[in-house]
Amino acid sequence: MRTQICPPDHKHGATSSCYQEHDCACAPCRTANAERRAAYRRTAAYGLPTSDFVSAQPAQTHIEDLITAGFTPALIAAMSDTSREGVNRIMRGHNSRRGTRRNSTVLIRRTTAERILAIAPDLRDIPAGHWISGRGVRRRIEALGTRGWSVEAIRRHAHIGPRPLSGALAGQNVLSEIHTTIAAVYEELWDQHPPIETYGQRLSYGSTIARASRNGWLPPLAWDDIDTDDEPPAVDHAPVIDHVAIHLALRGERVGLTEQERAIVLAQAGERQLKKRELAEIVGVTVRHVGRLRAAVAEAA
Repeated sequence: MRTQICPPDHKHGATSSCYQEHDCACAPCRTANAERRAAYRRTAAYGLPTSDFVSAQPAQTHIEDLITAGFTPALIAAMSDTSREGVNRIMRGHNSRRGTRRNSTVLIRRTTAERILAIAPDLRDIPAGHWISGRGVRRRIEALGTRGWSVEAIRRHAHIGPRPLSGALAGQNVLSEIHTTIAAVYEELWDQHPPIETYGQRLSYGSTIARASRNGWLPPLAWDDIDTDDEPPAVDHAPVIDHVAIHLALRGERVGLTEQERAIVLAQAGERQLKKRELAEIVGVTVRHVGRLRAAVAEAA
């Protein structure tokens, strides 16, 4: 039974502190507590929120989805009007700087959760001037590289400096406007080859194709969502044949060729009755190896 009566200068009945923390048994405190309990029961009965705090789990899951899409914690904090440390605590599952008691539920303010959940995981909605993951830019550069577009050609087409693209290829973050620009260039060029009218263009094309093949860069069609896919879909694709590279090789240009493309070049070169030395220069192998390749092609036929 309560017998404690707090001093008169306490806020009897005005707040819950006197009744709940000091065990005050005065009439105003008891009456106010009864009214609060009744209001709580009515609110719960109507299915309305009964607290300013909610579980952080939905916000945690959404933050993970945003980071998967390329957002950084600093960007999430800025877009949700939340402190960077607040976002980090939600990600770590901490209620406060001192941590969370074992088996306790992580709680955050309802308004904070609503602001975080309101952020759409779409990099196109990010305002300029914010840093995001460079993964999408890197994947687009690599995919265009499999079509023969060099980093320099992409940079000139996008009218930007070389540093952001080289940084993205090295795994660095990029500004959101760089991502937007490269995404637009990618949509324009992904199904095209670069021009190959001049010797310099043909040299750039061949070296870029060779670099893409050497580094295992993935073509545009390897991705369902180039920004968010963890890995390309596990689908068995037929070998990609670069007919432009084959055409250039048969013209005598030195370009990177896959084994399948070399076989096609050898077959078509045989129809043109080219000598072994000419073929060796075209496909970039020794004269002796040309004989081996021709024998392999004949056996396969």
